[in-house]
Amino acid sequence: MTCDKKLKTLKDSYSGERIFILGNGPSLNQTPLEMLSSEYTLGLTQIGKLYSDTDWRPSFYYNPLGPNHSLAPADLSIVVDNCENETICFLESSWSDVPKSEEEVFYFDRWNLWSSPFDNMTDAEIKQQSIDYLYEFWSDDITNIVYHYHTMYGAIQVAAYLGFDKIYFLGCDFGMEYSDPHMIFESGLDPYRYDGGKYSYLKESFGEKNLPQSLANAFAMKAINKFNTSRYLNKIFHNDRNDHFSTDYFDSIVIMDGEQHEYEIRKSHIIAKRICEDNGIEMYNATPGGELEVYNRVEMSSLVN
Repeated sequence: MTCDKKLKTLKDSYSGERIFILGNGPSLNQTPLEMLSSEYTLGLTQIGKLYSDTDWRPSFYYNPLGPNHSLAPADLSIVVDNCENETICFLESSWSDVPKSEEEVFYFDRWNLWSSPFDNMTDAEIKQQSIDYLYEFWSDDITNIVYHYHTMYGAIQVAAYLGFDKIYFLGCDFGMEYSDPHMIFESGLDPYRYDGGKYSYLKESFGEKNLPQSLANAFAMKAINKFNTSRYLNKIFHNDRNDHFSTDYFDSIVIMDGEQHEYEIRKSHIIAKRICEDNGIEMYNATPGGELEVYNRVEMSSLVN
């Protein structure tokens, strides 16, 4: 499916306005969202998990994962909820087969940057690259494509396309942990972080005299990756996380290197900042606390009453 041509009607339609983009960090639990009711706001993927605790709803909703993504099975009810209220929804085109109201729904095609040169660039290289080169990894026209690295990166492209002159970030905490539910035995090797192949994994674990423990960890990782939505496995391997606003933010079992994940998201912010500033867009971090220092910080209380 090609991108929804209705998107053309939204180009620069919010020029001169400001928007708050909400990440999914734990600080959202301490953020007075009701104070944003008269502001333009953009929520991501699982933002609907907050709805039972607040009357606030975002002006815009962005979901680039698609209904068949390994982390997205439970998103269906959240997507439908957003599509049926007054929220303007931006959904990856594979959501078009999901029954819902489509009056305020816009579809886009996603292009992953995981195997692109951007994926191998360091923070320093992004800061030093020519701005013209960086535009190769950025969409000025989301009717053609939205470049995806992490969800926040695409959301910023959408906000820029809509014409917002100022972007404020909330819920961008960082401080993510390594999620390792597969590590049944800490004395065994960690297959998720192991750089070698199967043979070297077996050879090293045999040499370290922890072969049974290492094999158990490897089988657990394989089971989680294959059956991560299984309720039975979830009871066995589920581990609470505190790097999102909800401990059940992920409805499936997730193995995730938080430090690497965070590094990639930071790169997304660095390139977005360079490109947005090149287009005269001001960007600020209004998250209380946290570890995102790409932007100048402001207090939310100084912005809204």
